[in-house]
Amino acid sequence: MQEIPVIDFSLFENDKSTCAREIKSASESVGFFYLRNHGISDTLINEMFSLSQKYFSLPINEKLLHKINEENQGYSRMHQEILDPKNQKIAFAIALEISETEGGRNWFASRHSYDRKSAPIIPGCILINLGDLLEFWTKGLLKSTKHRVVFRSDTCKFDRYSIAYFCHAVDDEPVIPIPSNLLAINDGNKIGENDSSNIITAGQHLRKRLDETYIYF
Repeated sequence: MQEIPVIDFSLFENDKSTCAREIKSASESVGFFYLRNHGISDTLINEMFSLSQKYFSLPINEKLLHKINEENQGYSRMHQEILDPKNQKIAFAIALEISETEGGRNWFASRHSYDRKSAPIIPGCILINLGDLLEFWTKGLLKSTKHRVVFRSDTCKFDRYSIAYFCHAVDDEPVIPIPSNLLAINDGNKIGENDSSNIITAGQHLRKRLDETYIYF
């Protein structure tokens, strides 16, 4: 996997086509890109981080008064998200009763490897990654790349804060391929032609992903 590109978004003001091509290239190849000169002030960003620090410094009992709900609103504790690939592989191995002589709970983990790329903080930039709905919408043209937060030995003792913004379609929007000739047509249909029995909405897709991600208490 190539390195994550940095795109100067101020280019959009004077050369929209070139800026769009750079974003498209990054979205097709990496699924991640940084935006510089994005128009969000440092003052606003610093204020948001300050509020995050104040909230997460509260006692756990106070934070649990606002537990995450099925609408994806609220506080989630460490390990409440269940998409950790290591845990998933172990769970599959246990469920399938793989014997220790054959590798036991490490059977799946020993057969997977990942080409990880670091996404360090770049001052003045925001990091954008594509979600799997957009990959679905574009029939795989744009990439939703697997990503994980990891704690390195040199940073694990420090608090970590992030400001995440998720852009999603309205709930009742059908998830059908977008009308673009750039999309690969794998089944012989024209763009926009679909088996209506297989069409889901953006809301159904999101609900499925949330239910796969969180344990609700």
